[in-house]
Amino acid sequence: MLSWNYIAGLMDGDGSFSLIRKVRGKSVGYYPLIQFSNSNKATVYALKDMFGGSVHVRESWVGKDGVRRKTNYTWKFEKLASHEFLKTLEPYLVLKRDRVAFLNKYIQDNPFKRGQRISAEKQLERKSAWINMKAMNTSLDSRGNIKLKTDRRMTSSRAFWEYCAGIVDTDGSMSIKRETGKCKQPVYSAVINITMCWSGALCYIYNKSGVGKLYIVGAKTALSGQAFRYGIYSKDEVVRFVKKLLPYLKIKKRAASILLEFCEGYVAQTGRYLKTQKQQDFREDCYQRLIEANKYGVYKPSLMDLKPLPGNAEGNKAEAGDEPGTVNVVSEKAPEGDAEL
Repeated sequence: MLSWNYIAGLMDGDGSFSLIRKVRGKSVGYYPLIQFSNSNKATVYALKDMFGGSVHVRESWVGKDGVRRKTNYTWKFEKLASHEFLKTLEPYLVLKRDRVAFLNKYIQDNPFKRGQRISAEKQLERKSAWINMKAMNTSLDSRGNIKLKTDRRMTSSRAFWEYCAGIVDTDGSMSIKRETGKCKQPVYSAVINITMCWSGALCYIYNKSGVGKLYIVGAKTALSGQAFRYGIYSKDEVVRFVKKLLPYLKIKKRAASILLEFCEGYVAQTGRYLKTQKQQDFREDCYQRLIEANKYGVYKPSLMDLKPLPGNAEGNKAEAGDEPGTVNVVSEKAPEGDAEL
């Protein structure tokens, strides 16, 4: 069974909440629709088994860029049957709570009765709700609303780590980066990234995890032209983060285990001497096994065009608070190509 905190992380990651418009002759209806899309079959069917609904499968296909995409599974939960699910889920969400609250109110204000005649005024209200829901799902995330803590500490809250696991399982990546070093030997480093178009969930994770950094990156595929990335690139921070997260992961548990093994077995060897063959073999073995675990590859290049964005976040400072996105800003020097917050 999946916990509600974990499900909230899944839905904040790859889930969607919307109103759909259906026209049948002269009749127009507006219905709630919940969807969750992912290439992990087990997780999608687990949601169907727990709550009902249906699963639609899109077989593997080759995109315009010539890259073969994995088979994708979409769980759909429609109409008023979704009300109990939405009411229970709402308190656990971070990023999409406003959308679920909006749908809950819509369902309460528009009870379904077969054969019921809808007045013109009521139809106008429902159309207005449909337009408002579309606006909520397409609104651009404002950089000015991003406010981060300066006094972060890693929480031990199980609820948080369950939620974080849901986000990582959908929008996160566990990677090993391999580059050529000065001695012409490969250099390996651990990388954890979470990239999203909205900042709320990442601010929440940044503030509660106590590790990592948050960046704004250019994104050609995003409506706003930018996206938000939470990244952990320190080996020690990766170990702390993964140890907390590992018990709650479902989809990326094997990848996380390999990354943890890599970090804990990594023996630093500095100076002019080459790395021992045993240590090089260990790092390469972890790298190759993580390729297999991730299937698409270990260090997947971003589809985004990374460019520095002008300005900084110094004007966003505010009094610290408990809600995601309502705390102080921290700013340090960012890697070239990203605008760090």
